[in-house]
Parts: sequence; structure tokens; C-alpha cells
Amino acid sequence: MSGNSKKVLAVIVFLATSAAITALAQSARTIPPKRERLVSRTDEPARSTVSASRSQSANVSIELIGPPSASAGVPADYELVVRNHGSQDIDNVRVEAELPEGTEFIAATPPAQIDTGTATWMLDRLEPGRDRHIKVQLRPVDEGTVECHALATCTALCATRTAVTKPLLTLTMSDPPDTPIGQLIPLTLTVSNPGSGPAMNVMVRDTVPDGLVHPAGHEIEYEIGTVGAGESRVVQLDLTARVAGALTNRAEVTGDGGLRATAETTLRVLEPKLALKKTGPKRRTPGRPATYSLVVSNPGTTTASNVAVVDELPEGLILVEASDTGQLSRDKRSVHWAIAQLDAGESRTLTVTLRPVVPGEFRTQAVATADGELRAADEACTTVEGISSLSLEVADVAGPIEKGAETTYEIRVVNRGSQAATNVVVRAAASNGLKPLKADGPVRYSVRGQEISFEPLTRLAARADAAYHIQVRGDQAGDLRLRVTLQ
Repeated sequence: MSGNSKKVLAVIVFLATSAAITALAQSARTIPPKRERLVSRTDEPARSTVSASRSQSANVSIELIGPPSASAGVPADYELVVRNHGSQDIDNVRVEAELPEGTEFIAATPPAQIDTGTATWMLDRLEPGRDRHIKVQLRPVDEGTVECHALATCTALCATRTAVTKPLLTLTMSDPPDTPIGQLIPLTLTVSNPGSGPAMNVMVRDTVPDGLVHPAGHEIEYEIGTVGAGESRVVQLDLTARVAGALTNRAEVTGDGGLRATAETTLRVLEPKLALKKTGPKRRTPGRPATYSLVVSNPGTTTASNVAVVDELPEGLILVEASDTGQLSRDKRSVHWAIAQLDAGESRTLTVTLRPVVPGEFRTQAVATADGELRAADEACTTVEGISSLSLEVADVAGPIEKGAETTYEIRVVNRGSQAATNVVVRAAASNGLKPLKADGPVRYSVRGQEISFEPLTRLAARADAAYHIQVRGDQAGDLRLRVTLQ
């Protein structure tokens, strides 16, 4: 090698594979035309540096520093610098330097493993921002060009962290209180995500049972969208009860990834009802009071409000008294009661006493009403039967008579009752000394000895009378009598 100074070029080639990052550096005493950008000044050591990175956190470089010129037979010092520019540790750094032809290996720090013209170093873990220096001493043996190549390989410890979340969905449904029929039932559906990630494309579907009404129909859908971890969404559902009883409402919530949850609640719809039972005597006679019982009850499941009871009074019946402050109407043809409310299962008994004044069949109806168009009715039938009240009047037309004289007795049967009398029989018996001669009346008669018998009178109307006459002769003196019987 001549003693003249020559320009020295350091060239670094970078190789990257899936398993390692490789850097190659070379130093030469001549300058290839196509790599002019890597030429060092003649008065400075030749340097060549290359860096390589794999992933966002591994970045390693190797730098080869050599003298600008060297003399044959005189040792020349070279230095390899391996740096970690990344943010993570690098393990198993392997540095290889080819011993160029025309040189002799003298020493290296740290010591190298020499094998077939290659010096190898194994470095421990290289922390981020740290570097390692390797010093090599070579002796050129002859004049010429000396090219130095260095190769560094390493294992880059690269890591990435992916947060894996798991969304969940739960659905709860409020339990509303018992609600009267016809009123709104507010129902609250709460969708919650107790998981660790967002639930996407969340949809709530509610199936409204028969007996409940919603303006949107029986199949209702709500698009909620995204429910974040730990978040909840509330859906308000207002239903109207049309049927009483236990009605079950069901809903489900779904989301991406097969998420699904269901909920249901049983709604108890209450309904007031009215029932009315009227009882009274089957038979009465005119003038005899008849007491009727009206039992109004609520067999429903909630309170009946503003209950009114009206009992009719047909012609021929007169009010005697009414319980519970019952009021007679102005036309005196009905009795009225007002009850503020009847709780579920409660009943009230009202009574009214009437007096029939004429015979006949009286069918009296009572009606109960309440809020919500509730209505109940019942009736009782009483037959008022008239009675025949017969009286018998006997009069001696002529008064006292002489012996041998004749006189006539007038017998009058009067029906003072309200019903016709039937089969009215009149019989008369004269005292000894009083001779029955003849008779007349509404029916035929017969005389047997001292007795006069009239055939039965088929019918004697109410408030009517019938007259009978019997003619007798006094055959002896004394207190003689005519005895008349009626049956």
C-alpha cells in the first residue's frame, strides 16, 4: 500500500426480513461513481451508517469507521458502532465483519470469533437509545484496495397491544301498578350494556298483547343505535287497557354480534262491575205493606264510583218508607239512592216499603248505574189479590105483627172487599110459630119445614150487594125470630 492519501468510501446496505433487521456496511479506498453521496472527505475517517426499523418501535443502525488511508505493514484501527434508535429492547444482536483480502486480523475489543475470514460478535440486549462499540485492528500486507464489510442482524422485540372488549346487553321492564280498564299504563324499558365495549345497532322490539292498545300496533320497534359500555337507554311505552285481567307484555333487545336479551311483565288490568238483586213478597192484599230488598254489589276488581240506584213505583203502589235516605221523585213514581263508591267486593243493601192499593200484578224494576257506563238491573213481581168481605143485613120490613098476620124479612148481602165473592150461600131458619111462606132473590130457593135455602150465588162483585126476601106468617104469639146464615 502506498503512503499517499486516498479518498475512502463507506457504503452501507440494509436488508430486512420478517424475522430480523439486517444492516450492512462497507469501507473502500476507491469511490464507485454511482455512490458519490456517501464519499467522505480525505482528511476525515471514513464513516458509513445505516438504520433499519421494523414496526413502530424497533430501529437499529450500524456504523463502520475506518482510516482514510493506511500504510502496508502498519496496523490500522477500525470501529463498528451499533445503535438502537427505537423504543424497545433489541435482543440477540449479531455483528459480522468480513476480513478483507490483503489484511491480517490483529485484535478486536470485545474479542471476536474468527471463522473462515469472518469476525463475529454476539451482543447482549441493546436497550433503547444505547449503542455498542466494537474496535478492530487490521494490518494491510500489501499496496492496493481494501474493502471492509460489516453485517449486523438482530431480533427486534416488537409488540402491539389490542384491547379486546366484550359488549353485553340486558333488558329490564318496569312493573306498573294495577290499572283500571280504559286508563294509560306507562311502561318503561331499560336497555343496559354492562359489558366492556360498545353494543352496536341496538334494536328493541315489543310485542303488545291482545287487550292492550298502542297507536303503533301490536309489533313495535325502536332503533337505539349504539350503547356504550356502562351506558343505558330508556324507552317509554304508553299502553291503553281495553280488557280486564292479567296481560303479559314481552320485549327483546338485539345488537351486532348476536347480542340478545328479553324481558316480560304481567300487567293486571282492573275493572269495576255492578250487580243488582231485588227481592220482595210474591203475594199481597190491598193495603198490606210489602218490603223489597235491593242488594247492589261490585264483583269487579276495582272501585265503582258514583253509583246510583233507581227503583220504579208503578201505579197502584204507594211509598211507605225507604232506607239509606232514599228520595222519592217529584212524580212519586220512583225512589232514588246515591252511593259515592263501592269498593271491589263490597255490597250495600237498600230497602223500600210499598203499600198496594189495588189488586193486580205489579212488576217493579230497579236499575243501578256507575261511572264507566256500568249498569245492572233486576225486578220483582208481586201479585196483589183482592179479598171479599161479606156482611149480612136482616131487616123486618113490617115490624111487630099480630098473630096470624104476615110479614116480610129483607136480607141484604154486601161485599165490602176488593175481590168478588163466589158461591155465596144464604140460608134462613124460622122459629116455631113462624111459618115460612115464600121467598125471592137472585137465585132459586127451596122451603123445607122451618128452613129456607137459596142456591149458591155464583159471583158477588166487590163493592156490590144482593137482596133476598122471605115472607112468613106468625101462627102464635111470642118473640119469634128468623135466623139467617151466610157462607
